[in-house]
Amino acid sequence: MFLHILKYELKIALKNKAVIFWLFGFPAILGTFFYIAFGDLYAEEQFEKIPVALVTISEDRNFEQTLDTVSEGKDGLFEVKRTNEKKALELLENGKVSGIIYEDEEISLTVKSEGIKPTIIRFFLDQYKINSEMISQQISENPLNIFRISDMLRTEIDPLIKQERRDGNQDPYVQYFYNLLAMSCLFGALGGITAVLRSQANTSALGARRCVAPVSKFASMTASLAAQGAISFCCNAAALLYLKLVLGIKFGVPLGFMLLIILAGSLNGLAVGYFIGAVCRSEGMSVPIAVAVMMFFCFMSGLMIGNMRAKVELKAPWFNHMNPAALISDSFYVLNIYGSNARFISNILILTGMTIVFMSAGALITGRKKYAAL
Repeated sequence: MFLHILKYELKIALKNKAVIFWLFGFPAILGTFFYIAFGDLYAEEQFEKIPVALVTISEDRNFEQTLDTVSEGKDGLFEVKRTNEKKALELLENGKVSGIIYEDEEISLTVKSEGIKPTIIRFFLDQYKINSEMISQQISENPLNIFRISDMLRTEIDPLIKQERRDGNQDPYVQYFYNLLAMSCLFGALGGITAVLRSQANTSALGARRCVAPVSKFASMTASLAAQGAISFCCNAAALLYLKLVLGIKFGVPLGFMLLIILAGSLNGLAVGYFIGAVCRSEGMSVPIAVAVMMFFCFMSGLMIGNMRAKVELKAPWFNHMNPAALISDSFYVLNIYGSNARFISNILILTGMTIVFMSAGALITGRKKYAAL
C-alpha cells in the first residue's frame, strides 16, 4: 500500500508547477543572473604585482635588499623599475607605475592619485621606516642587541593555526552560488507544507477522504513526505547540474559530496515545512511564514550580502550553527577550501539532527489531531 500511495503522490507532486518552479526554475534564473553579474569579476580582481619606479639619489643597500625580497617570485608585491626621475615622472603620468619611490637619506613616495595600490606602497614604506628606526635604536642602546634582533627577524612568527588547503576555487563570489543552492534546498519547505495540508480533513476534501480511508495515517503521511522529498532533491540536483554543466560554475567540490549536501539540505527544508504546516494549519498562513523564515535564513547566510555570515560569526556564532542555510553554504565552502574534515561532518550532523527534530515535532502535532465530524 505504501508504494501504491507513493506512486500517486509522485504523479501529483510532478503536476504542481508552482513548487517545481521555486525548486528548479527560480534558482536557475537567479543563478543565470548571478553568473552574468559575477562571472568575470574574480578574474579582473586577481592581485598583480604593483608597478613602482625606484629613483636612487642616495643608495641604501638595506632598503634595496628589502624591496628586492618582497618583489621576488610570481607572488611578489612589487614590480620595480629602476630609472631616473624624469623617466619615472613620465611613467607615473602615463599610468605605467602606481608610485615613485625616492631612495635617499629619507625614503619618500610620490603618487598621482589615491587608491588601493598607492596605499599598499605607502603602508610598506611606513612599516620599513618603523622597523628601521626600532632596529637602529636597539643597536645604539646596546650593540649586542644586533644578535637578538637578527634571531627575531629569522624566526617565523605566525599567530594563526596552519591548516592545509585544497586546490579548490578561490573565487570569493562562488559563495553566492553556495547560498543560492542553500535557498533552493530550503524551498523544499513548500513540499512539506503541501504534504501536511493535503492530509488534514479541515483543510481539503482530499484530506477528509484520507482520514476516513482504511489506510494507516502514518503510511499515508510517510509516502507523501517521501514523494515531496524526492521531487525536492531531484529539482535541486537539476539546478546544481545546470549551474555546473551549463553555466560552468566551478564549485571546487566533488559532485558526490555536493549531492550529499543537497540531500541533507532538501530533507531539512522538507522537515521545517512539515513542522510549519502542522503548526499553522492553513495554506494562507503557513506558506508566507515559511517563505519569510527561509529568506531570513538565506539573508543571514550571505545570499544578499556576501560577508553577512562572517559578520554573524563575530557577533553571534551560535546562530550560524542553528541556521540551515549557513550550514549548507558552509559545507560547500569547507569542502572547497579544506576538503572533508570535522567541520564538514559537524555541519551535516547538525542538519540531520535538525531534520529529525522538526520531523518528530511535526509528526507529534499531526498525529494528535482528531475531528468530531467529517
